[in-house]
Amino acid sequence: LFVDLQVKVDPNPVGQRKVKLTCSATCTLSSSRFNWYRNGYQIYLTDASIVLDSTDSSNEGSYFCQVYKGSHRSPPVCVLGNKCWGVTYTRELVCALKGSSIDLPCSYNHPASQTLVKSLWFIKQKADGEPADMREDDEYQGRVQDTQSSQNNCSLRITNLRESDAQTYRFRFHTDQSKYTGQPGVSLSVTDLEVKVSSQSKRLSCITTCALSNNPTYIWYKNGQSVSYKYMNYLYLYDGDDNSGSYSCAVKGHEYRRSPAVCVFNENCWSVTYSSPEICSLIGSSVDIHSYYTFPDNHDVRESFWFIKQETGGKAVDMKEDDEYQGRVQYTHSSQNNCSLGITNLRESDAQTYTFRFHTNYGDYSGEPGVSLSVTGLKITVFHWYGRTKKLNCVTSCTLSNNPIYIWYKNGQPVTNEYRNELDLYDNTDEDNYSCSIRGHEELRSPAVCKSSLFPSVNYS
Repeated sequence: LFVDLQVKVDPNPVGQRKVKLTCSATCTLSSSRFNWYRNGYQIYLTDASIVLDSTDSSNEGSYFCQVYKGSHRSPPVCVLGNKCWGVTYTRELVCALKGSSIDLPCSYNHPASQTLVKSLWFIKQKADGEPADMREDDEYQGRVQDTQSSQNNCSLRITNLRESDAQTYRFRFHTDQSKYTGQPGVSLSVTDLEVKVSSQSKRLSCITTCALSNNPTYIWYKNGQSVSYKYMNYLYLYDGDDNSGSYSCAVKGHEYRRSPAVCVFNENCWSVTYSSPEICSLIGSSVDIHSYYTFPDNHDVRESFWFIKQETGGKAVDMKEDDEYQGRVQYTHSSQNNCSLGITNLRESDAQTYTFRFHTNYGDYSGEPGVSLSVTGLKITVFHWYGRTKKLNCVTSCTLSNNPIYIWYKNGQPVTNEYRNELDLYDNTDEDNYSCSIRGHEELRSPAVCKSSLFPSVNYS
């Protein structure tokens, strides 16, 4: 049941000095108690109606109510003047696909007489109780972006979503006189797709762990090829050879994030499953791309290979025949149904989509959409500074897997107590240079930056 709450201001105040606010619901609630908030902070009144003294300036502001010990809350209303504070989230519950990007729309307001000094999004608090800016969190490096489209817009974008991103996100801002946090924030859920099969009717359902926003269009695949006439999150099949095969699903706009395939009407269907749909690796390093494939029992595999190109007639070209990969690729068959691709000495041009294909005595199959490989170098950028202190960031153009450990170097020697992707520098007269690398790939260092170029000399005379 959806509960719509509103704060109503009584047009006939009790006496000349009093203003009455009532928390009104669109349906009958089991509890008549509510939580009240002024300018984002709870005021400890729990009745459905509260009365304010209009001559007390501390009562001026933005008010909203919330079901007692519940999650439903009203939009804020401005009461007793125009000195209102507020943060409005377009959606407070958001569900998005793992690996996709999401925008969290947001707007804010503050008294016109005050000036904005600082703003941030946060999910954690520091030891002193102050919110920790997400942009400084290692887990979000290179994945968060402010997307303000106007002066009072505070929208946030998060890319390459992970399961660990399922958090409550809040916006906070400081003016030259005060500060404000938008409660309760935006609750983000992150989900994968999964195909469930009803054994009785052979009804396939493409399910998620939360309800995706914007009424998504679903795409079904049979043996890797789209079933173009079905766009719902379910698919009915009838027993027979025509329907036997490997089925998976995706959401339109995120076709690369398909569900794992399931076999229907056949114990060994055609399918290719990759350990990861996206991989990010360092220039000069090596990478392994793993695949698992299945096929009917009465078939024998005659040929298997990986490809990135196709000939004019659509025939896939074995990577081993490509001059660009001569001596740099290797296929490893660890079992009958496993085939891994290894590429050494990665180049920028290796950023491609790699697809596994195999041929049997009765047919052939390509594991679409393949694995998208991104290749990145390391680069040092200046993130921000306070006074004569600066922060260096060791950045990549894609998100490296496995939470890498960073190594910083000062004049070619490791800075042994720093293993994050950032380093604080303090102004002094040293002529040092700094570079960074990833543990396990120490030979692949970033270009060095000179400290003197970060701290130009200042004449204090």
